[in-house]
Amino acid sequence: PEPLKILLESTVASLKSLDLEACGITDSQVQALLPALSHCSQLRVLSFHENRISMSALRDLLLHTARLSQLSIELYPAPLESYDAQ
Repeated sequence: PEPLKILLESTVASLKSLDLEACGITDSQVQALLPALSHCSQLRVLSFHENRISMSALRDLLLHTARLSQLSIELYPAPLESYDAQ
């Protein structure tokens, strides 16, 4: 996630849409992106759907994105704990 983190940090003032759908992002990668993501004050659309993250990582993601006042469209995955073991 380091290149994405650097990209987010360099565009925090102007980024309006971020599509991270089905990127194979994991809990540790979510944690690495949160500081930069939480500063994207112009972000209006965030798609994080179809990534396999836990309830804990999803909670942290929601806590950080809740502070983004321009964010109006959000797509998040169901947490891993909600999937059947089969």
